Amino acid sequence: MGPLDKDVVRPDGLTAVDGKLRLQIRSHWYRSLPLSSLAVLDIAIDGEPVSSEQLGIGYADRSYAFSELPAQTDAWWYITDPVTIEIPRDGEPGEEHRVQVGLGLSIPYIIVGPPDARTPLLASSVTDKTLICNQESGAKR
Repeated sequence: MGPLDKDVVRPDGLTAVDGKLRLQIRSHWYRSLPLSSLAVLDIAIDGEPVSSEQLGIGYADRSYAFSELPAQTDAWWYITDPVTIEIPRDGEPGEEHRVQVGLGLSIPYIIVGPPDARTPLLASSVTDKTLICNQESGAKR
């Protein structure tokens, strides 16, 4: 666990809009990274896992399917900006939800492993918090 893990999911990071949940996550890495670095995103709401194929990813006024992220090498995820995850689960303002997030960032400039199998470092973070769902107030995804 690193010093930025506690801020991956902030207390005000869960909102409800149109019967869906939106979760803001922040990077736990100390430098900005290409959006393609978002390699692992395991989410469970109230103990029920959500397939990454069901997630919508919003960043910088664009929307992506999780499967589209590896191609986003020119889109940068700045450490001060959240990524918004749209989760197809019913949600209403004021509801309490247990949110579990497994986040894995592929660090393209740190290569690890034996000489015949080198790969980028996978920096992992795990968050388990209970959040109260807020009403979305016109914030951009």
